[in-house]
Amino acid sequence: MPKINKQVFWSQCKAIDSRLQIDPGMFKGILQEIDLFNAGVDTSDLEIQLDAMEQIDSKVKNVRKFVPDKFEKPLTFLLSQLLGNIAKPDLSGQKGKFPKPQLASYKETVPFPDRTPMEIRGEEFFNPTDMHQVMNHLKLICALIHELAKNVRTSPWHNWFPQASYNEVRSAVRNLDLFLNTKCSGITYRKLVAGKRCDNDLVGEKLAGQVVPNVMLPGVSRQDYRLAGGNTNVQSGLRIFFGPLYFSVKEGYDALLDTVPIYRFMTHFHELTHKILKTRDHRYELKNCQAEKNNPDAVECADSWGYYLVDYAGETKQLPES
Repeated sequence: MPKINKQVFWSQCKAIDSRLQIDPGMFKGILQEIDLFNAGVDTSDLEIQLDAMEQIDSKVKNVRKFVPDKFEKPLTFLLSQLLGNIAKPDLSGQKGKFPKPQLASYKETVPFPDRTPMEIRGEEFFNPTDMHQVMNHLKLICALIHELAKNVRTSPWHNWFPQASYNEVRSAVRNLDLFLNTKCSGITYRKLVAGKRCDNDLVGEKLAGQVVPNVMLPGVSRQDYRLAGGNTNVQSGLRIFFGPLYFSVKEGYDALLDTVPIYRFMTHFHELTHKILKTRDHRYELKNCQAEKNNPDAVECADSWGYYLVDYAGETKQLPES
């Protein structure tokens, strides 16, 4: 049997209809065994759990007429993961919808100064100029985060986060560094078109970027992501969507994001923090982030993190010029 992906497993568990009356304790019990299983340890408990899952499979067939397809599909996929019959699932019936992955129109293995190369893909819309800018921004983000991991205290962190949050900010930066400069193996970028849907929401002209939300495993909090979660709970390959505003933004967006490259650079990092630190969009824009810097939830705000990195890049004269 192949290794079991805990993130995939738990996301599929959450999608199963409660009318199947599956004991949530069963899923949590399997989760507790997965690490041992992935390490190659023979556990009789896991074998018992898997046998129980096979019984659920027959139960699904018995209640088929009462269960919508969208709940059968994730359950079938879940069983395929656990029982070793790996097949590409059709999850089109699930509620949360993102644009279907397309063949990459751009693909390059990008070298980095202090880490192994990273595979970068652009789907459909990306031309070489767009991708060149994206890759340069990613390289700069990785380099700046690596610097910050060594000297957070001397950086302008206090301009964006409460004084009492220093230890958490420092841990979050180290977590970002571990993920971006060690774990991350590749990123796929794709354009979102106004009027289409992403995660069941209509894409508007003012949307700059979006990511597929990480699934929260039992017992894991957003603070865990800031402390170490990105390096342990986030898969090594990421997908980032750039919205209409990313491409249409004009010069002089605000006092810090005063050029198009800087705005796009900040948006890029903003979306990365959603994945790695499990940030939220508590507030947007410079004046709001500055006004709320002493609010405890600032350390959880993606725009606050975005402005923090831009602030540091400007302070050290490393802002992107193109």
